[in-house]
Amino acid sequence: MRKRYSVCIILCVIMVSFALGGCGDKEPAQKSTFGNVDPMQDGQVLIGLQSDNEEGETGDQAAEEGAVTVNTTMKTSKKLDLEDLPPAVSDMIGLCDAINLACVDLHTAYRQDKPEFLWKCAHEYIINCTDKRLGVEHVADYSEVYPRVVDDVLYSMFGKLREIPQLPKESLESGNDGMPDVAISTELNYRFRSIDRGTSAPEVRRVTQYSDGTMEMEVALTDTDTGEETVSFIYGMRPNTRDTTTSALFYYEITGVRPADKLTSDKIEGTPFLFEKKRLYGNDTGADDGTGVNSIDEVLYYASFSDNLPGVDELNARIDDEILAYSDMPVEEGSWHEIISYPLTSYGYVQFAATFGTFPNNGDDPDIRCYNYDKENERAVDAGDIFGLCQKSDSELKDAVMSHYSNSAHAGEVNGITYKGFIVRRDNSFDIFYMLNITDAEGEGHNRLYIYNSPSDILRYAFDGSGVIPEDEQDVMKPPLTHGRKD
Repeated sequence: MRKRYSVCIILCVIMVSFALGGCGDKEPAQKSTFGNVDPMQDGQVLIGLQSDNEEGETGDQAAEEGAVTVNTTMKTSKKLDLEDLPPAVSDMIGLCDAINLACVDLHTAYRQDKPEFLWKCAHEYIINCTDKRLGVEHVADYSEVYPRVVDDVLYSMFGKLREIPQLPKESLESGNDGMPDVAISTELNYRFRSIDRGTSAPEVRRVTQYSDGTMEMEVALTDTDTGEETVSFIYGMRPNTRDTTTSALFYYEITGVRPADKLTSDKIEGTPFLFEKKRLYGNDTGADDGTGVNSIDEVLYYASFSDNLPGVDELNARIDDEILAYSDMPVEEGSWHEIISYPLTSYGYVQFAATFGTFPNNGDDPDIRCYNYDKENERAVDAGDIFGLCQKSDSELKDAVMSHYSNSAHAGEVNGITYKGFIVRRDNSFDIFYMLNITDAEGEGHNRLYIYNSPSDILRYAFDGSGVIPEDEQDVMKPPLTHGRKD
C-alpha cells in the first residue's frame, strides 16, 4: 500500500509541475534526435524529481523502494553567447578539451574509477595550459607545476571524486624517449612530459546555464586542417563544492559527461567510423591547365576506438589496393581522374560506395567499389553476402536486371553484366550495383552502371535522378564532401 501511495504522489507532483511551467509561458524540453530529451535548449523549463531518502536516487527509483517524500526541482535554461563567455565559463574549456583528448587517446569514456584516465586528463591539461594563474612552467621536454594546482585541476575535472588516486606505476616509467609521462622534481613538483597534440583543437558549440546554478557545455575535438569532428561531449557542471573562495582556480566542477551526438556515442562503444584518408579537389590546387582542375580525390577510411576490431584492417587493405592506389596513379597529359565517395551509415552498417574513373574516356561510366561493415556481427561484409541478405541468387538478380533493362526506353544490346557490390539503404532495402556492357543503336559499346533495389524490384540508372546514393541519405562529413561541385 505504501508503494502505491508514493507513486501517486510522484504522478501528482509531475502534473502540478507541468501546470506551473505552462503558467510561465514555457515549454517542456523537446525530444531530440539523440537521447530522449535535449536539456540544452534555450528558455526551456526542466522538471526533475529527487528523493529525500538517498542521494542521487531518482523519483522513479525511490518509488520502487517505497519512499514517500519526493522533492520537485524546476529550473529554466539560458543559452550563453559563445563570443562573449564569462571568464569563469571560459576557464572550463581547457578542462573539457583535456578530457576529450584523453578519451580519444585511451579509447574510453569519461570515468573517475580509473587512475590511468584521471592522470591522463591532468597530463593533457597541464602541457596545453595557457592560463597564467596556474603558474605552469613550460620547457622543451616537460611542463612543471605545483602539486596543489594538479589537485585543483583533478577535482574540477571530476567533481564527484572523493580522493585523488596515486599515480599509476606505468606513468612513472620511462617511455621510448627515455622520459616518463610524469616525474617528481627535486622541488617535489610534478613534471609532465610534453606531447604533440597534432592538428586538433577544441570547439565550443553550446553553453547553457540553469537557474539552479548548474551549467552544461558542449565541447568538440576537431581537426584544424579539415574541420572534421573526432568526438563531441556535453559536460555537466555545478559550482565548485571544495573551494568556494574568490581565489579558487575554477568556479565550476564537472559532474558528468555524455556524448553530444550518435557519432561520438558509437565511437566510444567501439563501432567503426569513416574518416577522410585523402580529400583533394583539382580546383583547390590552383591548377589552371583546364584538366587537372577537374580532378577529384575523395578516399575514405575506417577507424575504431577498439584495437584490432575484426574486419577494419581487412576493409582498409581493400581501400588501399582498389581506391587509394588508383588515386596515386599518374595520368596522361590532358587527362584527370575522379574518385567520388558516398558514405551511408544505416542502422546496422557503416559503409560507403566509391566510383572511380579516368577522363576523358569513350563515354563509359566510372567503375564502383562498395565497402560494408556489419556493426551487429562486428565483421567486414563480403560482396557475395548480398545473395543471402536479399534471399535471391546471383542468377535471379541478373535476370531481374536484364528484364527491366530490356523493357526500358533506352535499351540496347547487352553483351555482359557484372555484379559490383551493394549498399544497405536506411529503409533496410538493398541497392545492388551492376555494370552492363551495352552496344547502342549506333553500334558503339559502352559500360553503364545500373542499380537494382531489392525488395522493391526497381531498376534505375546510377547517374540519373537520385544518383548513386540519394544525397539526403549520405552521411555529412565534416567538412562536407562536395563531390567536386564548385557551388
